[in-house]
Amino acid sequence: MPASLEIRASSPPANPLPLITNFVLEIEESSHEVRQGHNVTDLKMKAFYPRLIILLVCMVVQSLAAQTPEVMAKPKQFIYVLHLVPRLHDDKNWTKEDKAALDRHFNRFKEAIQSGQLILAGRTQEPGDKTFGIAIFVAADEAAARKFMEDDPAVVPD
Repeated sequence: MPASLEIRASSPPANPLPLITNFVLEIEESSHEVRQGHNVTDLKMKAFYPRLIILLVCMVVQSLAAQTPEVMAKPKQFIYVLHLVPRLHDDKNWTKEDKAALDRHFNRFKEAIQSGQLILAGRTQEPGDKTFGIAIFVAADEAAARKFMEDDPAVVPD
């Protein structure tokens, strides 16, 4: 008479792996029966190993997924355009305060380039009212992009 071994395992009540609730594995051992030249135990074990491997892979994947923090959203790219206020169209109208604000603007852009936030910045060489500058940068969302722009020393509220 074939010996029978039954293994039963069930998940604990507070299982962190919600997709695997419980499972039952059954193995029959028989070294005397032979079907098509194979031991019955061999056939049962061959069917058992793929199931076991799939089960273990599922458990590992679920465990890793539970430990992995949520993937942060990929930063988006934004652009803003800078225009000179009409008073500054003529170079002789620039004050010390205007030049100091421009220096702070350039230093801030240098830091943003080093941190990887600023992708591209520059200005045209057109005179006066035709000149403009652009800044292309990354930010998590529109609120962060607006803050980046508004914190620029060269930006003045309308």
